[in-house]
Formats: sequence, C-alpha cells, structure tokens
Amino acid sequence: MEESIAQLGYRPHAGARALASRHTNVLALVAPLRRDVNVPVIMKFVTSVVTAARSYDHDVLLLTKDEGAAGLDRVAGSAMVDALIVMDVEAGDVRVPVLRGLRQPAVLIGLPDRPAGISCVDLDFAATGYTGVQHLAEHGHRSVALVGPPPAVYQRGTSYAARFLAGFNDAAAHFRLASVAHACEPTFEGAAACLPDIRAELPGVTGLVAHNEAALAPLDIPAQDLGALAVEMVMHLLEGRHGAQTRLLAPTLTERDSCAAPR
Repeated sequence: MEESIAQLGYRPHAGARALASRHTNVLALVAPLRRDVNVPVIMKFVTSVVTAARSYDHDVLLLTKDEGAAGLDRVAGSAMVDALIVMDVEAGDVRVPVLRGLRQPAVLIGLPDRPAGISCVDLDFAATGYTGVQHLAEHGHRSVALVGPPPAVYQRGTSYAARFLAGFNDAAAHFRLASVAHACEPTFEGAAACLPDIRAELPGVTGLVAHNEAALAPLDIPAQDLGALAVEMVMHLLEGRHGAQTRLLAPTLTERDSCAAPR
C-alpha cells in the first residue's frame, strides 16, 4: 500500500484530516509588520518559527498584530489552528486576557507584566541591560549612557524595552554610576544623532550601552533559539506535557574590541 501511495503521489487532505482528528496541524504566528518595526529582525523570528514548526509536521498561519484581540477570536473560533504564538508583547497587553479564554493554547514571545496562565519565552532583557552596565563598570567606567530604541517603542509599553531599561538602571545604581538613557531613531545615523544630547546631559560620559537593533545591524540576536523554543513549548502544551510556564534565556556576553578602560 505504501508503494502505491508513493507512486500515485497521494497527499492527505488537510481539511479531511482536521475533521477526523480535530487537529489542523497549523500554528498561528502573530507578528508585528508595522512601518516602525525592524522587519528584518521580525523575519528572523518568523523563519525560526516556520522551520521549527515543520519539524513537528505543522504549518504556520501568519497574522499581523494590527488585527488585535478580534483577530485572535476570529482565528481561534474558526478552528483554523491548533495553537498560537504571539510576538510584540506589551507590558499591559490587552490580548493576554483573550488568549486565556481561548480553547487553543498560546505561547508569547515576550513577557507581559501579568503573564499568569500564559506560557512565555524571551531573552532576559533585564539581565541583558544589567550585564552591559556591569561590563563597563568592571572596565572602570563611572559615567554611562543607554542608547535606546525609538520613542514609539517606549510609548507603546513594549515589554522588552522597559525591562532592558530597568536592568540598565538597576546596574547603574548598584555600581554607583552616573547614567542617562535616551531613545533614538532606528538607524545608525539616528543613534549617532542622539550622542550630542547625551553628552550635554551627562558631560564626561565614557561608556555606552546600545539597545537598538537597526543601529547595530551586524550583531546577532537569539531569534532562532527563541522561535524554536516557542514552538517546542506550544507543542508540549498540545501534548499536555506541562502547564503554563515562563522561560527566559540568559544573555551571553562576548567580549570583542568595543570596550576598554576610559581614557
């Protein structure tokens, strides 16, 4: 029979399989595709999720965050997907209560203020901000500045930006450093343009911590690890192997030539 199936090129009908098993073998990925997001970075996450989903014989339905909570209800109510993976999480994200009420499980790539009942995976941005300042302090810097993401990222309450800033501020206080934080536009030129304001507000600043993906395009972020882990977590939820949990990836510091003792 298997030989005949191969010769005829038979493929299971996805709709019929879904009716028979009550599973669609499709995951929904909610990703931000606004004009003010770094699309190349977002696509790294999309690629990672799609690749990991295929290893579990699942396809991915891409949704945009613009559809909001109504889009989640629509997709879940139509039984088009088995589970959801949601990106671009805000501290007080209004989608979290909606996700808690859906039949399908969900995993957030991001960490809201109140994630109870929802699984989350993300880089530990607070630890990352802290580690950057600590590294400068260990090189003897006593005056540091944060070159942050665009103002709109903070205004939306995007979770990762606030957590990174909190880690930066905690480390500056712990090591008793003078510090200042500035949002900047998402280009190398935008980052450079904020430096005069930093120097004016904090004369004698000697160390910078940059948190702006577009301005630091050559550097890698753990998109592949985060996307793959989100898929793994959602598959475990579908299999009933664990309940809601939060997993934060610890930052890894790679020392190169961008840091030295102050002159």
